[in-house]
Amino acid sequence: MHAKVKSFIERKEQEKAKEREQHLIALGIVEKEYSERQHPDYPNWDPDTGKYYRIVPIEVTDEEYDMICSYAKEGKKERLGRNSVASALKTVAWLIIIIGIVVGLITAIGSEYIGSEYDGGLPLTIWLSAIIAGVLFLGFAEVIILLQTIANKMD
Repeated sequence: MHAKVKSFIERKEQEKAKEREQHLIALGIVEKEYSERQHPDYPNWDPDTGKYYRIVPIEVTDEEYDMICSYAKEGKKERLGRNSVASALKTVAWLIIIIGIVVGLITAIGSEYIGSEYDGGLPLTIWLSAIIAGVLFLGFAEVIILLQTIANKMD
């Protein structure tokens, strides 16, 4: 094998091993490695043992790692099922639409009881404003959902 090809493969394997270690650390599959004295490699202090330590990933086989990744992806899908901001915006949108329709109806019906001349423009304005504002909020919610979907696919 050519020396450049060999060095390239070794470099890629080291990068893959580093990513695997970082992934295991991010998932919390770690143990503490202790040292008697402080060193830049051992930045954390454990008051229970009185020693410095660093967090290292637990050694796992390729099969175990694949299994861990499959479970981590399942858990991630469950967590990413709903976006709270989008849900809140949808709720606000429907509230705006419903309240606007009700207020428009009250305005349309109420003018008869007050004895004033009926003005059909005011309820119509309220209805149109409420529907437009509600649809805009629904649109923002859908944009957030689509952005969340794109972000999930990139992970």
